[in-house]
Amino acid sequence: MTRLKILGSEPAWPSANRACSGYILDIEQQTILIDVGTGVFERLRATADPESITAIVISHLHFDHWADLIPYRYYLSLEAKPSNPPKLYLPPNGVEILRRVVEPIDPNPDFFTGTFETFEYDPQSGLHIGKAHFQFRKMLHPIDTYGMRISTNDRTFVYSADTGWEDSIYEFTEQADLLLCEAAYVDQPGNPNVHITAEQAGKIAQAGNVKKLVLTHLPERKAEVAIGLAKREFNGEVDYAYSSREFEV
Repeated sequence: MTRLKILGSEPAWPSANRACSGYILDIEQQTILIDVGTGVFERLRATADPESITAIVISHLHFDHWADLIPYRYYLSLEAKPSNPPKLYLPPNGVEILRRVVEPIDPNPDFFTGTFETFEYDPQSGLHIGKAHFQFRKMLHPIDTYGMRISTNDRTFVYSADTGWEDSIYEFTEQADLLLCEAAYVDQPGNPNVHITAEQAGKIAQAGNVKKLVLTHLPERKAEVAIGLAKREFNGEVDYAYSSREFEV
């Protein structure tokens, strides 16, 4: 069984008691954390032992998708001290980018790599974590950002990460059992090279023949409006990534 648990789904800033992007995917004894945005580590501690996470996979290096790697690192290195820390999978060049970000406040070159078992994934080759096979797609966003298509023998989960509008996105989402899709521009269009609208998320799900659409990366206070807009374009089930909600994939 594959299950998705929401730790956070707010946009670039957290709201009261709600975190930015962070999702747990449980796949046959593998517990995978996808993105670790602002506030996510606190939500993780309320849910599970952070050292029990098998692997962490980061879609891109905007702060709202990785900032809580910093408190996570402090917890592992100073409190938990596990013998088998979580594996950390970063986008290409991610190790050096994160080193440069933290260097002014901590010049230790192993700030992350000395605590996490750290790798950079190859978007062309994909990634295997236990029985989960990751395929990546470079999305339309101001920095290198990778959507994820995660498959087991009988289930497929797709995460859009952050993305602007591209007509071909639906090919990556095709036949997904669950599509977790950003909808940052809820009721009015913004920059189409940065994020998509709720209606566009619905269009992607419909064109890809997705079974279920879950909207994310928007304020919870706009969830019901976003669901209604997505339903204009998608005939299947639509929901919002409410904090602590669980979905079967």
